[in-house]
Amino acid sequence: MNIESAVPMLSLRAPIPATEDVTKVAAWIPMYTDVGSVVRTYFADGSICDVPCKVRTLIKHIAAHHGASPDLLRKRHTQERRLCMPLALGDTVLVPLRVRRPRIARDETLGYVNLRHIRDCYASHGDAPTRLVLSCADIPVYWRRATVVRHIETAVMYLPPVVTDPLYPVALRLAQLLHMMIDVKQQSTAPAPTLLPSQTASADTARPTLPPPPVK
Repeated sequence: MNIESAVPMLSLRAPIPATEDVTKVAAWIPMYTDVGSVVRTYFADGSICDVPCKVRTLIKHIAAHHGASPDLLRKRHTQERRLCMPLALGDTVLVPLRVRRPRIARDETLGYVNLRHIRDCYASHGDAPTRLVLSCADIPVYWRRATVVRHIETAVMYLPPVVTDPLYPVALRLAQLLHMMIDVKQQSTAPAPTLLPSQTASADTARPTLPPPPVK
């Protein structure tokens, strides 16, 4: 069965999905289909639908529903106005990622992924894209894994200090683990520093000693 024929197409005259409750959406991804370029919407419940518009148009509708524009949402956290900056909508953060290779010039390449639905990220081999695992789908990202991780870490900083959503610790821990994996890889390739005798002695002195095991 052709998945393109199974995905429902929404009219622009109809209400754009999930402009009110963005927590129900996992990602907005620009896609090439038989009817042209559309925005494929991945919902948290596993359903999908196509909207015949550009991603930036959809994001403008979502931002307008929250009483702002995409530029204003970015300025709340930084003075930079780059398209690759996350968008914070309350306790929901949308992460922009390069999810499509353009067929013609000026085609959109960026999609938006809901931070709370990110589960894992796998490195690519050769020319294959990085695989981003969401709660309801796998998304190809045409950046290296380290770049994707850096964008996720930036998005985590956009979260409010207190978030009641139970998936917030999952997203935060994911970013921490990915960051630790990169640090371990960099440390394994870096030469070990040479300690002076005095530094070695002080390090041994500062090392804590464990208590003996209890006698049964």
